[in-house]
Amino acid sequence: MKSGFTLIELLVAISIIAVLSTIGLFAFSSVQKSARDSVRKGDLRTLATALEIYYQKNNTYPIPAPIVSNNNTAWSDQTTTTWSALATALVPTFIDHVPNDPINGGSCCGSNWYIYAYIILKGGQAFRLCANLENKNDNDINVSPANSCAPATSPFFGIYKVDSP
Repeated sequence: MKSGFTLIELLVAISIIAVLSTIGLFAFSSVQKSARDSVRKGDLRTLATALEIYYQKNNTYPIPAPIVSNNNTAWSDQTTTTWSALATALVPTFIDHVPNDPINGGSCCGSNWYIYAYIILKGGQAFRLCANLENKNDNDINVSPANSCAPATSPFFGIYKVDSP
């Protein structure tokens, strides 16, 4: 009598391993997205705290220049030179470093708009911080077309925002 596995037994075992690996890969990918979204939310809250401390000292939020401006509203994101100007205003007095999105670290474009944005409202008396989340069903999504995070000409439409109090 021969000992060993038959070809059918080997194929069944390989198929089971392949199915389990595929399921594990998708679950791991979902957990990674959730973790990056949590980092984004935490980054915006930390940045908002630094902006509030800046406001307490200066009676205005930082207005980095040059900046895209429209109707007493100004726009800055990680892809512009104004983001480094924002860092200059806040670091090291109010925050250790101005965070960048965990996926792109400050680069973007095309279909990959994972960046942070800083919008100055009311001539420096209010702000809005925005980020795109990977999980579009996240319970913390709080942006609608009525309170968008981007100028009409931008492909960035942040779906998570933190506003000044």
